Amino acid sequence: MHDSAFLDRPINSVVKYLSYNGKGFVYGPFWKFGKKIMVTELFNSKTLDFLYPVMEDERNSLIKLLSQKAKEGKSVNLEVELLKLTSNVISRMFMSKRCSEEEGEAEDIIKIIADSAKIIGEFNITDHIWFCKNLDLQGFGKRSKDIHRRYDALVERITREHEEAIKQKRGEMKDLLNILLDISENEKMEIKLTRENIKAILQDILAGGTDTSAITIEWALAELINRPNVMKKAVEEIDQVVGKTGFYKNQTYKTFHTSKQLLRNPCDCNLQCP
Repeated sequence: MHDSAFLDRPINSVVKYLSYNGKGFVYGPFWKFGKKIMVTELFNSKTLDFLYPVMEDERNSLIKLLSQKAKEGKSVNLEVELLKLTSNVISRMFMSKRCSEEEGEAEDIIKIIADSAKIIGEFNITDHIWFCKNLDLQGFGKRSKDIHRRYDALVERITREHEEAIKQKRGEMKDLLNILLDISENEKMEIKLTRENIKAILQDILAGGTDTSAITIEWALAELINRPNVMKKAVEEIDQVVGKTGFYKNQTYKTFHTSKQLLRNPCDCNLQCP
């Protein structure tokens, strides 16, 4: 139902340019093929189990930071820390590099994705008035070309590094980029993935997995703060299942009830607007 509702959604000029003329999963012509790759290759149980230590490591790092700040009696900007958490997870899953000051490429690519999200959400008059189509009145053309140039150069350099690593250690699954490169070399696939397909697909994954997840968690925490009785119930459940000094394990997820509901429906109490 949702596929048919959104497949004919018009593409604005900035999205079309940044997505390599619609070569990614979201806006590409191979929608069903993209969904198939997502389910069977990129996010199947084997891949997720392999990458789970990345998510666990970043989550535990955030918990330790919050615990340390609590002991020191210092405040924490959760918006920044949650965005850092999701950015670190996605960048490590994507290219095995943490988004931090030491990892310039990871930090650069997250900045590029943020710039892309900002320009896509802005009103572009050339998409609505036909005789302005070839006029860059608001500078969107110049800005989108700069973002595209930065992203393409960075991902191309990272892709070449991965290709060299694959030649030396073929068959070792390392991250999502490795998997996409293997798919592009597979002659049995019904659709051949090009270089531009891979770059656009990675852009979709990065854009869809950073601020969206962070905002969802932030909303859930805000709702818990506004409902002390639910917060108390969730804390008691976590203490009972995990303990006061333990860490959450993926295997214990099924034993949660209240916490699962909080994760699934963080914004049910708020009016959702487009």
